[in-house]
Amino acid sequence: ERAEFPQDFEKDSYFFFHTPQQYDENMVTQKWNAEAATIIEAFKDAIPEISDFTHEIIKAKLSEVLDKFGMKIGKIMSALRLVITGVNVGPDLMHTMEIIGKEETTLRINNALQKLKLP
Repeated sequence: ERAEFPQDFEKDSYFFFHTPQQYDENMVTQKWNAEAATIIEAFKDAIPEISDFTHEIIKAKLSEVLDKFGMKIGKIMSALRLVITGVNVGPDLMHTMEIIGKEETTLRINNALQKLKLP
């Protein structure tokens, strides 16, 4: 819905088809920390419990994990978007995870946890 030209669609949808190999450095500096890594890893560990990998159930599971840490969803969304897409903007993240699927979502989280250095 944000793409105005065909070349915008390719650029803006790249992460649907490719696992991030690099991450927006400004976002890493601003949003990546030990707390984000711990919570995102806990979310990754909860993903196998999701049998119907739809955006509604993904959001509910993420909220369940966040409740255990006493955190609101807005506090972690930028870091999670960074992990899943490599960038700081894009379509609804729960829909993005639904589209790329459970295995790819888990793979992307694992990759980011290995590649991103904590401050």
